[in-house]
Amino acid sequence: MVIKILDTDNIHSKYLTNFKKTILDSYIYIREIENFKINEENKIKILKEIDNITNKYNKKSNILIYLINNNIMGYLWYIKEEINKYDNLGFCNDKKEYVWIHSIFVDPSVRKEGIGKSLYMKLKEICINENIEKIYSNINPLESNKEIFYNKIGMESNLIYSINE
Repeated sequence: MVIKILDTDNIHSKYLTNFKKTILDSYIYIREIENFKINEENKIKILKEIDNITNKYNKKSNILIYLINNNIMGYLWYIKEEINKYDNLGFCNDKKEYVWIHSIFVDPSVRKEGIGKSLYMKLKEICINENIEKIYSNINPLESNKEIFYNKIGMESNLIYSINE
């Protein structure tokens, strides 16, 4: 088992194309559970976003991949954002980074084996190392398993995890 960030520095080029396709297919699978169909135009947009993420100069979005024998068995796609904090006069005097979980997927053949939790714990480690205090996510009402998973790993019902609490 290996957890890596999906980028051109960490992944050999002979695997990168297959990994991108696996992530696209998995993302489509998630969206279908949510009753959202991905058309060809949207597939192209998603692939462009994945290409952008794999660019080593990208600092905003990342995908953690869980590999077994060079096969992706799960991924966690996250985005770093900033919250502007304003004083009582309306001036922005502080910016705080947070992470938003775009999507998380574990191959159905290996669910309940700790892969999702391992990916999440790696994300939490990254956040601690980068002084990011909050992790956010959201749940589609059709994804009851996702809510159960987030509750098991300690996210609050409003889907915020505070690193320092």
